[in-house]
Amino acid sequence: MVKQKQAVGKRPGAPSEFMVHLHHAGAESWDGIIEHPLSGGRIDFRSLLEMILLIKEKLEAHRFPQAEVELRTWTSKSMGGRAGSGKRKYNYQTRRNDGMAGVESRRKLIPSQGAPTFFIRIHFCQNASWQGSIQWLEGKSTKFFRSTLEMILLMQEAVEKTGKADRSMAVQSWDEAEEIIS
Repeated sequence: MVKQKQAVGKRPGAPSEFMVHLHHAGAESWDGIIEHPLSGGRIDFRSLLEMILLIKEKLEAHRFPQAEVELRTWTSKSMGGRAGSGKRKYNYQTRRNDGMAGVESRRKLIPSQGAPTFFIRIHFCQNASWQGSIQWLEGKSTKFFRSTLEMILLMQEAVEKTGKADRSMAVQSWDEAEEIIS
């Protein structure tokens, strides 16, 4: 059996690899572009939740990594089948900024100056969460994450370090919360 050699510097993408270019990250919203190197597709997202759902959808389409457990849903199996059945599908190649006719979008294929860019590799899906590695390109740093939440927190930390966080929408803290009088 002969092994095929890869060309130096020409590594094909894996189904669970994503490039995320953030353009705006504030307390209430994130937006940017997700690239999927294997398919060559890219799609914009308008919120943190949409980013997670788009990545989840691509992982499900490639059936990799295999989930250890099936996510719970509000719909029983007898009524709707598997989670996500019948939901909208995004086209990584053709989806545009709907409702933006005649208006130039602030989402560009090249990240805005100083905005963080991440290369995410999802290795496993255990306990209904992702495990893998995230590389912050501008910070020249790679970290492993044990959950989707930990991945998001690493991304938020990078946003704060670049100074690109929207300070007009500060996140409320427990220390600043009003006391509850009983």
